[in-house]
Amino acid sequence: RRLRETLWTHMPFDGDDLRVRCSAHILNLVVQDGMETIRSVVEPVRDVIKHISSSSSRLQIFNTIPQQFNLQPKRGFNLDVSTRWNSTYDMLEEAIQYKDALTHYADLQNIQSPNLEQWNLTERVCKFLKNFSNTTKVFSQHNSVSAHKYVEEVWGIREVLLDEKNRRDKFLKVLCDDMKTKFDKYWDEPNKVLLVASLLDPRYKLTFLKYCLMKVYGEEGADIKANYALIWFKEYYSHYESMLQRSSQSNISSSPEVGGSASMLSSLSGKRKLGLEFALFKQKSRPHRSRRSEVDTYLEDSLVPLREGEEFDVLRWWKRNQDQYPILAKMARDFLAIPLSTVASESTFSTAGMVIDKYRSSLSSETVEALICAKDWLKGYLSDDEDDDGNIFSCANLNSSCYSIG
Repeated sequence: RRLRETLWTHMPFDGDDLRVRCSAHILNLVVQDGMETIRSVVEPVRDVIKHISSSSSRLQIFNTIPQQFNLQPKRGFNLDVSTRWNSTYDMLEEAIQYKDALTHYADLQNIQSPNLEQWNLTERVCKFLKNFSNTTKVFSQHNSVSAHKYVEEVWGIREVLLDEKNRRDKFLKVLCDDMKTKFDKYWDEPNKVLLVASLLDPRYKLTFLKYCLMKVYGEEGADIKANYALIWFKEYYSHYESMLQRSSQSNISSSPEVGGSASMLSSLSGKRKLGLEFALFKQKSRPHRSRRSEVDTYLEDSLVPLREGEEFDVLRWWKRNQDQYPILAKMARDFLAIPLSTVASESTFSTAGMVIDKYRSSLSSETVEALICAKDWLKGYLSDDEDDDGNIFSCANLNSSCYSIG
């Protein structure tokens, strides 16, 4: 609140729109509202995996079984954490792959395991949660821009919750209803900033937003809501245009005066003088035409075609078209830099926990530090990319850091 009052008063909408909630956290809240419903599915699977993971000897006994079902032995199973729904999804997905081996192990150990109906329900729930897992990965990515995917991903989740196939399933219908209530609380009204960022995707622009809105509100309602988005878009454009004009005026006022056209004419003669005089005459006699704004040109131009299987680089597109849309390109540089989630920065503080066990570890602090840094550098090295001029832009330069443990 204090930052908004002191720093953002010059921004459109007085800075009220500049608070962007973490999309991954909202999605987590949406799914968590349905986790209570699937407890009956999760617990039988968790109990078997917990039994195997409780000792190395039990894991060795289990690993004599997978080869009978053409499966690889396991070094260990994922056990879910109550505060992270995606860990529950990972556990269920892995368990489904080994369901025959897990059932056989439970029979040998004389412990209860999921029956056929429970396994069937587990598969349906896992298939349903896969949509949320994929969206979480898009929200959490930090090596490439994601703000322009906001409408596409959020509306994709909405479609999953309203899908007739899911709602015909009595169990999944209860799950969808629980999640839809939380979805409407946070995402019924989209954030202005992220909406503008999504309009800066030249594959969709305003057309995709209208299409999504029309599915719910009808054509008339979609036009009204899309018009609000267009007003916000133009408001930000006007702000950037005024900033650019102020910058240009300051550059002109600070530059030394250059001799006018009269002094240039006096230094020329013959055909060159006649040619310059004609150029000045033509410029004065040109009829005045109202200049179309970049926004109108951009929105009326054809959408960039979608190519199946091809990854679209929105930043590269704006770099190539910045001469045609100089103001919008500056907007794109700012708006597309907004991350959809804070997961990447928060996970930094969990890095050590992914390398060492919090209960026991024989690794020295120097070894742990080396492992963490080497993994980070390797990840950055593998994601290096080159621009059109052959310059390497390494994600390691942006995201790598050393974290001292000792």
